[in-house]
Amino acid sequence: MTFFCGFFNFPNTLTILDNFFLDDWQAVFRIALALLNRFKFELMQNTDIAYVAQFFHTLRDKAQQIDIHDVLNEALQIFPPGLLIDDQT
Repeated sequence: MTFFCGFFNFPNTLTILDNFFLDDWQAVFRIALALLNRFKFELMQNTDIAYVAQFFHTLRDKAQQIDIHDVLNEALQIFPPGLLIDDQT
């Protein structure tokens, strides 16, 4: 959660928190996977761990330009609610 709070603007962070309150940690994992999916080609261009660390360091600038609703739609396409661990059993 601190990753999202540190990188996204306040309204986007509130949207992510809303999803967290609705779907618990599954929402956080879905959103994180959607973000990784969004940047996968850029991340996979270089196998150097220093490049990956630098990428995440500069992600703050990119996160301000991301439409959070697009990320949420992508997250739901990756793992629809209930597809991950179902705590109701």
